[in-house]
Amino acid sequence: MRLNKLLTAFLCAAAYVFSINSAAAVPTIHTSAASFLAAIGGTADISENFNSTTTDISFRNTTAPNNGFSLSSVGNEHAGFNIVDASPFNDGTFSLGDGTFVAFFVQNSGGAVTTAAIEFDQAVIGFGANFRSLENAVLSINGVALSHASTSGSEFFGFTVDPTDAFTRIDITGAGDRFSMDDVLIAFAPTVPEPGALALLGLGLIGLGVARRRQKAA
Repeated sequence: MRLNKLLTAFLCAAAYVFSINSAAAVPTIHTSAASFLAAIGGTADISENFNSTTTDISFRNTTAPNNGFSLSSVGNEHAGFNIVDASPFNDGTFSLGDGTFVAFFVQNSGGAVTTAAIEFDQAVIGFGANFRSLENAVLSINGVALSHASTSGSEFFGFTVDPTDAFTRIDITGAGDRFSMDDVLIAFAPTVPEPGALALLGLGLIGLGVARRRQKAA
């Protein structure tokens, strides 16, 4: 009886892990920090306002590590963008009003292509931030483009997914867009057993079952 319960638990856990590997992200969009925080249980695992950065950090054709994530861009660049922009700002019109911010530039026009990305140190189920002039940029996770408000002003934009759709990267593209980001909120995915560990557990349970049958036969 006990062995049957263990086998059932193993099969359920295995099914969950395999569903993670095969599912496609279906994000829920949030247009306020309050809605985003409610969706992730009230508190973000990471809250980053970049104000500890007091000098500019470029991620132009390189990677800039940060608090639990990194920023990068590839392609032709625009002066003063694809940097963590500290005061005095390269272009203060993109400031979100509370100090250091991230200034992005992406494009795909006239044969010139620039893309950017946000990569996370571990799997994520929620990401949100304050943005300015996001209207022409396209943010994608797991190949799915995320719909956001088309505005040249300041807005909160965030999204959450089920744990089975956790992601580790946001790709950013656009026709020719300069925008900024600040006050980042991140929710990590809950940890689940690795497939290898589940396989070892399964083999152990099978071996236990065989041994018990032999004892009964004896």
